[in-house]
Amino acid sequence: MKPRYISGGRRHSRARREAALKGLGLTTLPTGVADEERAAGSLVQVRKDWTKPESGVYAVYPSSRMIAPKVRRLVEAVAGRLREIRAVSPCARRRAS
Repeated sequence: MKPRYISGGRRHSRARREAALKGLGLTTLPTGVADEERAAGSLVQVRKDWTKPESGVYAVYPSSRMIAPKVRRLVEAVAGRLREIRAVSPCARRRAS
């Protein structure tokens, strides 16, 4: 089957949701983007056994010998917060099981 519409990234989630609502095919959507539509039955989850592979978040900065203390603290704070989010995320719990 050849795709008729291809869109990527979180900023395109609404466009993919609208395309699915118009019957243009299947899509992946981030958690929470289509909760109302799923509750109303206008969108359904087709493959409950599948989740989109995780993508990475990267901090790019000069070598660790040259990194400013403020940058190091920022990277550590962001990494810690992402670990907290992952620990409570329904998606992360599904992938772990």
